[in-house]
Amino acid sequence: MCREIPGGNGSFPSRPGIGLSPFGLAKIQDSGIIYIVYYAMKRRNLMLRKNLENLLREKHLKRTKARILILNVLEKGLPKTASEIFAAVLRRDKQLSLSTVYRNCEILAEQGLLSRSNSMTDGLTRYEFARGTEQNHAVCLSCRRIFPVDIELEKNYKDALSDRYGFRADTSRIEIYGYCKDCIRTGKDKQNGA
Repeated sequence: MCREIPGGNGSFPSRPGIGLSPFGLAKIQDSGIIYIVYYAMKRRNLMLRKNLENLLREKHLKRTKARILILNVLEKGLPKTASEIFAAVLRRDKQLSLSTVYRNCEILAEQGLLSRSNSMTDGLTRYEFARGTEQNHAVCLSCRRIFPVDIELEKNYKDALSDRYGFRADTSRIEIYGYCKDCIRTGKDKQNGA
């Protein structure tokens, strides 16, 4: 009999009947039952944590649990407010406070590890993992979901802004406001005057 157990922790006692493969599988044979444990996710999380710690070290910042949790939450997803980040990290550490999350988000943004943006629809500050290039977004006016979009400005937009308007652009961020396909399908776009 062979069973698969997802979410293994990757640390196994050394005893006969345990074999690790190079593919992130562990085969544990116990009482005639063979268990195959996937610990690839745990190994990926450990590698991600080390990468995040290295990012903090490169910026000469302390590697605190709060900062690593914040970066881990934002590394995988879309922009979030400090309250949304707090709700996500609270599941992993009940001792963190909203002010700690906000303060660390500001520090990480000042050091260039996070990007900070203010949405024109609600005025809330959102943070996202800085990936080296600006990420542009589409914002649904009905459900307020934010979607990443691959839209770029023309190559010489900074020169054009300078020549035409005397405006020196530093960075760009495109936010396109409208209605997502789910809200259009359910008619919420018409309820909001579209």
